[in-house]
Amino acid sequence: MPLDVGPISAQSREFAPILAGIAMGAVERERDGLSASGAFDLVRRCRLGALRLQSQVGFRELMSVIIGLGNADAAIALVLVDHFLFVECCLRRCRGADGAMWRRSVLDGALFRLVDLGAEAGVDAVPTPDGRFYRVAGFTAAGIERNTDFLAVCVRLPDHSRAWAIVPNGHAEGCENGLLVPNRNLIEDGDGVLPEQYAGPVLRQLMLAAVSAGILRAIRRDTAHVALLRGGTVSGRLSQKTAAQLAADIAADAEAGEASVLAAADALECLAASRPTGPIAPSAGLAAALHAEEARGVVDRLTRRSARRLVDLCKAAGGLAELVPERHERHARALFPRSPAQDGSGEIGVPVPPEPSGVVLLAAL
Repeated sequence: MPLDVGPISAQSREFAPILAGIAMGAVERERDGLSASGAFDLVRRCRLGALRLQSQVGFRELMSVIIGLGNADAAIALVLVDHFLFVECCLRRCRGADGAMWRRSVLDGALFRLVDLGAEAGVDAVPTPDGRFYRVAGFTAAGIERNTDFLAVCVRLPDHSRAWAIVPNGHAEGCENGLLVPNRNLIEDGDGVLPEQYAGPVLRQLMLAAVSAGILRAIRRDTAHVALLRGGTVSGRLSQKTAAQLAADIAADAEAGEASVLAAADALECLAASRPTGPIAPSAGLAAALHAEEARGVVDRLTRRSARRLVDLCKAAGGLAELVPERHERHARALFPRSPAQDGSGEIGVPVPPEPSGVVLLAAL
């Protein structure tokens, strides 16, 4: 593949082979703790991180790309969610020379790890002048993502406005006394296509839902593989009809989950489109946030259910440990650890009966 094939989008003819390259070895990387540096180098080479710096690329296409990444490798998709959020919350909002410099770095393939100390550590991170640097307390080396190039730490200035402190990953080592940020690397907030309350929490929620929809697509792929490979070959517990029916059910879940995410992306796009004409109506903002929350709830529940069904299907089929089917449920739980789909609660105060296991479902079909 040429070194410069981007920036690309979900519509680019190179996108499918790039996803295949990212997916290659994903199971082995997770199982054996192998480095994903090769996959991240591929992301840099195609400048996938610059997707939203192209004016014609909307939220629907962004979510389509994240769904594809979640299908290829959920761990890599999660890293890129942070990067895309930084591009949206900072680089698309900052119009000054500093913002332009960092936008060029993204166009050249650089990847950023976004760290919001206020959200993640519950601290009020205010940078303190220290000679030619600002010192940011509250940061630990745990915030470093080794496969990215820069840390972008969200901080609050003394006047309570927002800014981003950008530091190369290698300079963040040994930060026990606070993260040192060169003065020129502190970027103050600007005015973007979405207000802060939508460009941050709502968009992140929707991006994570898109990763979950990608995991659901991977479950669909693995289920079809099991149905084709083992359907009709194991007597008693797994008939060809049973395996095919379960594969069809999970395929329908995958379509529904993806559709819910893309519909929420369209609602967010409408919100952004209304911004130039005047202030966003509170009802419109609430509707977009509700769409994102609905997408999260729908796709999370479908992904967890389908993941459990795949595990039970593999147990019934036997001899498919190489698929590591339990990884999908593990990934889904990591995305939304306090999800109602996990703790057994549905509507407030109304418990949801446990779903029957996949083995029981198989026997009933």
